[in-house]
Order: sequence, then structure tokens, then C-alpha cells
Amino acid sequence: MKNATRLMVTASAAAMMLHPGIARAQAQEPETKHSAALAEADIIVTARRQSERLQDIPVAVTALDKSFLENHTVQNLTELSQYVAGIKIETTVSPDQYILSLRGQRSSLVLSGVDPAVGLYVNEVPYSLAIGASQQFYDLESIQVLKGPQGTLFGQSTTGGAVLFTTARPTDVLEGSLKGGVKFFNGNSGYYGTAVLNLPVSEKLSVRIAASGIDREGYIKNKGPFPPIPGTPIPEARLNSRGTGDFSDDREINGRLSILFKPTDTVESLTVGTYGKMWTNGTGKHWTANNPNGFVQLVYGFYGLDAQQIFSDYQSMLKQNFWSAVNPIDQYVNTKTWGILNNTSIELSDTLTLRNIINYRHFHRDQRIEVMGAPFSIITPNNPVDGHEWSEELQLQGHALDGKLDFTSGLFFFEQKTDVRTGGVVLSMQPTDVYSNNVARSYAVYAQGTYSFTDQLSLTLGGRYTWDDRTVHIDGLSRVVTPTRCSLLVTGGGAALPIDACVIANSVSYSTPTWTVSLNYKLDPETLLYLAHRRGYRSGGLSLYGTSLTTALPFKPEKVTDIEFGTKRTWFLGGEASLITNLAAYYSDYKDAIRNISPPGGNPADILLTNASSAKIYGGELEMTLIPVKGLTIAGSAAYVHAKFGDFPTANGDATGNPLANVPRWALTGSIRYAPMDNENGKISLGVEGYYQSMFWFDDENQTPGVDGPIDSIRQPGYGLLSLRVDWENVMGSNIKASAFVTNLTKTEYYLGGSTLLYTGLGANAAVPGDPRVFGIELGIDF
Repeated sequence: MKNATRLMVTASAAAMMLHPGIARAQAQEPETKHSAALAEADIIVTARRQSERLQDIPVAVTALDKSFLENHTVQNLTELSQYVAGIKIETTVSPDQYILSLRGQRSSLVLSGVDPAVGLYVNEVPYSLAIGASQQFYDLESIQVLKGPQGTLFGQSTTGGAVLFTTARPTDVLEGSLKGGVKFFNGNSGYYGTAVLNLPVSEKLSVRIAASGIDREGYIKNKGPFPPIPGTPIPEARLNSRGTGDFSDDREINGRLSILFKPTDTVESLTVGTYGKMWTNGTGKHWTANNPNGFVQLVYGFYGLDAQQIFSDYQSMLKQNFWSAVNPIDQYVNTKTWGILNNTSIELSDTLTLRNIINYRHFHRDQRIEVMGAPFSIITPNNPVDGHEWSEELQLQGHALDGKLDFTSGLFFFEQKTDVRTGGVVLSMQPTDVYSNNVARSYAVYAQGTYSFTDQLSLTLGGRYTWDDRTVHIDGLSRVVTPTRCSLLVTGGGAALPIDACVIANSVSYSTPTWTVSLNYKLDPETLLYLAHRRGYRSGGLSLYGTSLTTALPFKPEKVTDIEFGTKRTWFLGGEASLITNLAAYYSDYKDAIRNISPPGGNPADILLTNASSAKIYGGELEMTLIPVKGLTIAGSAAYVHAKFGDFPTANGDATGNPLANVPRWALTGSIRYAPMDNENGKISLGVEGYYQSMFWFDDENQTPGVDGPIDSIRQPGYGLLSLRVDWENVMGSNIKASAFVTNLTKTEYYLGGSTLLYTGLGANAAVPGDPRVFGIELGIDF
């Protein structure tokens, strides 16, 4: 707590020292308040479920508006990390399963019935199981990253933050656009395109149609079996449209229909229908460590082969081409989603608005992957998921007490139902099937208001009470055993159980209050200071993927209570010069952190969800945007997170005092964008962008080199990425835009995350490589 207090005091002192200089600059050039800076300062966000200026709200938010998204080729969630310091996004298991981390809060796995630590919202509705979320990356109005517990206004209380996607709404203008591009990388290529048509059907009705497609070969070269086990068939890779079967590829077809109906001046109804289909060869993984006494060695030794020599040859292959991999199975991931949303608002009076937001989303996912990346099949899960989510929210917004009070209140309901098959092969043993279904329901009532005592001083109070119900039914029948016994759900002694004992049915319920308190002070019209205290909550539940009596157990909710000091300021430096600085410092008390750990003994593919007793987290973020002269923008951000467990003994060792896995202590972003030409022939912009993140561990438990493997197989050292971009808008006075870009210019070799199972029965570690250097060309036309 002393470190957190010291950090906040330092931040406060820095803000006070900066302010006199700001005031002087403002006094010298008051007429410049309508300079280019206001385009940055006037970004509108919906972090408090209302449209407000980013610089006016007491919440740490990074907002990427439509202009930013149009000048960057952001096609999936993982790319957000390079633009938002502090958020870390992984796809270590599958390219359609995203694990998000903010301020040390992270979901260790993407599982049905397990709420995310960082929530994903599309048009204000939660994507709890984030299948299909990345397929919304087209025709967006904005992406907002909210940092810290979101325990009051959002549909699923989250402990780390929330990422909000807002799709473009229909307008009353007949317009459209076409955009397409090509990428080149690692000897492969890929194409992508987006089409948008906006139709004002009448004064009361507008329609917007948007579609996107991607056909990209894999970033990771498929080297095939290496070598195959004698007598085993060589799998045929699933080929894309150009005949390659490389990994970490992307093939998508997505569509969206938005209908805006305004029958009267006081009623507005927005309906959005979506469809998405994605199919891929899955994520390419690297075999990063081999246990000479492990199972891989045992299997190869049975055929007279030396696994250690094969591992050495594998490492030689990676030295020649880091972006290559070996897979012993026919691997694939296919997803299909569709959904419909309606958001209706009715102005009851000049001061009251009633909103109703209802959403239904269906998803189907089929997957067969090799988890460990070794040439021999170690863990090969086959996990089809079929399910839906739907939510209903009734909300009342308004103003009261002569406009001094702004408030939002509401009722919320959410349901997720999934049918899951947890099947596959472990260590080449008999294939197994576990059929499970899950029902997760959440009910909540909430209210939040901001009362302005004066034009400068205001107080925000918010509260939410949430009830969560979780029900799980697991049928542990194995398809290869006798009809009267099952082998997957076993007793502690390892004996097969009678068939009537192979079913687990359980339910749990939780309820809790969460809240927000924020004291906000406007030092002057362009300076905001705030001190906030919040509580976030992530529901407990039952592991839908538990395959033994010792892993299909309840886990408790986790709770985060924090205190945050922040300041936001727009400096006017004279002429067109301006600077925006947003600073936040926080301390979080993290209780009953939900983690997955390796179960003691039993099936090594089991997922045991449990609670660490506590963790202490403190840190801060700084975002700056400088416009020294017209046409030149310099931006940067930094995030610092100090996150360590308290008491956390496990059956496999003591993780007490360990840093939280996959949480780099430092993350930095920086960019310089300059427009040397802006005239009747168009606008040319040149951009340079950099990203850096410090070292992080792959696993909460395994952080001891030598015991858990070579240090390079259990952690990712710090690394940096450099990108370049050139945009030419309104080419020669036309409505055409041309762009060229290169990402990871220096071909930095790095891992997004990894698995450390070297000294389990599996005997291997694995890691997922990040993207290689990518060149791209893009053309677009507006009409």
C-alpha cells in the first residue's frame, strides 16, 4: 500500500507542477482553442453509457475513433496491443479464442460459463464467450478500452476492464465505400476487402449494409511431420483457396445489416443483424523444451529414435525460419455465428429517456488442435461448442435537480447456454468423449449518478447488485470402453467407475454488490482531476471442462477493490501547438483470483479452476498527444503494472509471491505521423509506430528455470516492434485512398504466450509465435 500511496502522491504532484505552465500557455493564446487539438480532445466516448467528451469523464479510457481505424489496418483483437499500452491479448490455444489482460486482471482460459476478467461488448451487449468477436472488425465507429473494474454500468461486472466495439450506424446520406488490400509475409500472401452501402430509404428509415472477407495464408509455415512415427499416417493439411495448409491463417466471410427507424422525433429504434464464418488451420505452436525422461522420449525410444536429437533438429529448423511449425495431426478450427440486436430509445420528456437493449447471438465452433506443438501428438482436444447468449436490459437515463444530477439506472438479464464435447486424445491413449452442457444466468439492478455541486466540483456514485446462477451437467462416457463402465471419470485410485457414477450434475449461485465512487474536480475548463474507488466482481462457477471428480468442482467469485487517481488535461501552447496528457495511477486489492492450474496426478489434459487467496497490484498509465505544428502529431503511452500473488500454495508447488502470468510490467507505444502534403491533390501522411513490452512469465506456477525448463521456454523476454505506414487520401483530388504499410519491420521474433508442462507426464513446453514482418498495400474508394 505504501508503494501505491507513493505513486499517487507523485502523480498528484506532477499534475500540479504541470498546471501553471498550462495556464500560462492558455492565457497567451486563448484564440487557439479551436486549433487542431480539439479534434483530439473532443473524441466522444460511451464509457458511462452516455455520449461524453473523453477529456471530461473520470475514467481511464483509450479511444480509437473512426479516423484512427481508417488509417490503420486493424483486423483482429491481438493487434490492439500495439496501440493501447497496458492491454495484452493472446491467442495461445486457438486463433478465435482471445484472452484479454488489463491491469493484471486476466482470464487464464476461454471457457463456457466462466466470465471474462476483461469484458468484450459490441454495441453495448456482452460477448461473454468471445467466439466471433474478432469478426466485428470492419465498418466500426470506434473501439474503446476502459481500464479498471467495471462493476456498475456494464452487463457483466468485470475486474480488469472492458473493450467496447461500436459499429457504424445508418445515416440519412446516400453513400458507400469499397476497400481492399493484399499482404505479403514469410513467402505467403493474403487478401482482404470491405464493402459498405448506406441507404436513406425515407426520412424515417435508413439502412446500412456492410460486408467483409479475408483469405490469408498462414503466418506459420507448415513443415509437416518431423519425422513421423513409423507406421503412422501422414495427415493432410487443410488447404486454403490457393492450396497452402500453413498455420495461423485466416479465412472469413462476415456481414452486417443495420436498420435505423425513427417513427417520431422522440422514438428511435436501431436493429443490427450479423453473420460471420471463419475457418482456419489453427495456431502454429513451437516445441520449446523436451524432457529427456518424458513421454515424447519414451514414444520415440520405442521406435528406436532419439527424441532429444529430434528436438535439436527442430530447434535448428526454427533458427532457419522462426515462423515455421510442425504438426502431427489434421488441425482445424471452424466457427459460425449469427445474431440480432435491437436498441430502442424513447424520450419520455425533456429530462428522461427510456432505453431497451435486447440481443440474441448464436455460435457454433468445431475444433481439433494439437496443444503442445511437438512432432508427436501429445494433447489433441476435439471441442465442438454449440450455444447461444441472449441479454435484455431496460435502462432509464435522465437529468434532475435543475440539471445538476445526471443519472443512469437499469435492470439487466443475461443467459448463456452451451453444449460442449470435450473429446480427443492424450498421450496417444484411447480417444475420449465427455459431453457437457452449461447454463449461466445473471440478473442485476444498477444505478449511477453524477451530482454537480458547482461547475467545477462533482461527485459520482454508482451501485449494482448482481445474482449469478451456474448449472453444469457432465456426462463422462468414453466411446471406446465397455457399455457398462467409463474410464474418464476415475476415482482417486484410478479405477474405472460404473456408468451411473459417470455423470456430474451440479449448480451454484452467487450474489454480491459492486460500486463506484468518484470525486471529480475541474481545475479549469481543460483540466480534470479525479479520485475514484471501485469494486469489481467476476462470478464463480463450475468447470465445464472438468473430466474427473477432482476437477469438476466449484470455484468462488473473484473480487477487486481499487483506488485510482487521475488527471486529464488539454494544453494550448500557442498557434496550432497543443498537448493532451491523461494520467492515471491505481492500487488494486485482488481477492480469490480465479486461475487454472495443473491438477495433481490424473489426466494431464484436465482443467482445474481454483482460487488463489489474494494478489496486490499497483501501477499507472500515461497517454500523451502532441501537435507541435499543423500536420504533425506525436503520440505515446506507457503502462506500468506491478502484480504479485500473496499466499498461493498449489499441489504442484508454492506460487506465493510469484508475478501474475502473462502480465508484462512495462508496455510502451509511440507514433509520429506527419502530413507533408495537404492540398487539392490530396493529403499524404507518413507514419512511424513503435511498441515495446517487458518480460512476462507464461505460467503462474512454473517460474523456476531448470526445474520447469530452460528459461527461454517458460517466459518471453522484453521485445519491441516497429511499423511504417504511408497514406494518400483523395488521390489527385479524387475520392480514392491509397495506403502502403509494413509491420514488424525488424522481423522481431517473439512469443504471445506459452505452456509449461515439461515435468508433468507430458514432458514438453510450447509457445505461440507472434506475427512475422508483413508488407501491405490497400486501396479504397468512397462514393
